[in-house]
Amino acid sequence: MGCVQAKAAGLKHIGFGPLKKENQDEYFCQVGGFGGQKDGCCYCIFDGHGNYGRDAAQFCRQELPVLFDQELRKYYTKAAADGVKDPNAKELIEPILSDAFVETERRLHQAGVNVSSSGTTASVVFQNRSSVWVAAAGDSRVLCMANIDNQWKVQPLTLDHRPSRRTEKHRVEAAGGRVEPKRLPSGKTVGEPRLWLAHLPSPGLLLSRSIGDDMATSVGCTARPEVTFMALRPFLDQYLIIASDGVWDVLSNDTVAQLVSDAADPEAGCQAVLEAALVEWEERLAADNISIIVVQLLWGDVIASNGSNALFRVGTSGSFQGRRGITGSSTSGAHSLSPTATAEPIIDGSRSSQSAHAAASETQAVATPQPPGAVEQLASPQSAKT
Repeated sequence: MGCVQAKAAGLKHIGFGPLKKENQDEYFCQVGGFGGQKDGCCYCIFDGHGNYGRDAAQFCRQELPVLFDQELRKYYTKAAADGVKDPNAKELIEPILSDAFVETERRLHQAGVNVSSSGTTASVVFQNRSSVWVAAAGDSRVLCMANIDNQWKVQPLTLDHRPSRRTEKHRVEAAGGRVEPKRLPSGKTVGEPRLWLAHLPSPGLLLSRSIGDDMATSVGCTARPEVTFMALRPFLDQYLIIASDGVWDVLSNDTVAQLVSDAADPEAGCQAVLEAALVEWEERLAADNISIIVVQLLWGDVIASNGSNALFRVGTSGSFQGRRGITGSSTSGAHSLSPTATAEPIIDGSRSSQSAHAAASETQAVATPQPPGAVEQLASPQSAKT
């Protein structure tokens, strides 16, 4: 039986410049145990914007993973009771993940966070064995890296939600909004197309999907994410990367992939990407906030199993590991994890105002319910209208 060991690291870093007085990025990781599933993993990044973007991102980091975890537990419990043949079918998990975004936005309003012109992106990855769901609202991009014939191939699992995208523009204009670049007092337009109210120079949002942003929501911006499903290909797919636009605005997908593949481990990969991005930002005399999660997928085989314990051999190295739970401890602002026999690893990206690092691993038995490497865009109710 093919198995995968997941190792995850996360990092965030405050930007610099006159408009960067606080870090509005947040991230969350849990390796193993998510949704009540032994092999369930969840990775999230939230990139806030606006005067209250930090509040929005922090609220979503605290709320969305917990809500999604609770709903998954309910679903898997009911599926087991009902004898569902394939509880990990892509179309059964997708609405749970999508609805978690919408419900989180409802709770954000209920909590009284001022999101009239503030909000946050959200990118959430749920991995259960070899099945991966990716839900995104905004431009915090997710990539999968595969090693095919000793060459790295990068497969985007999200598309940035910019108002200039044809389907996104259509939805905004159908709701009465405008999509055009910023117009200077001289009448000259500059930059990318933004989202505006029909007859007012607001809000000028560069996103067409986000959580919050009430003014933009009135003209077609939505928290309903696009959801992508992928069946991981054993021994080929080796990394998942999730990062905010502080990375993607200055580094290409291929550059990030090369930096990660050259690093010794996921934490070193995060640091390498951060340093490369900061070099590029330095030339612009300002830098956006940066957050990144790197997940390494180490494939191997289970050669013996006894209940919840398994003897795991990674690749062809001949090394063996036992299946264990993992817990975390915090020192000097960094969150490191070590094997124990009890708890699940939760990496919380709020642990440092400047940056936070974490790593975790869990051996995972793999079944492949879909054709290996298949990637499918699942239409959410909102995206189906576009």
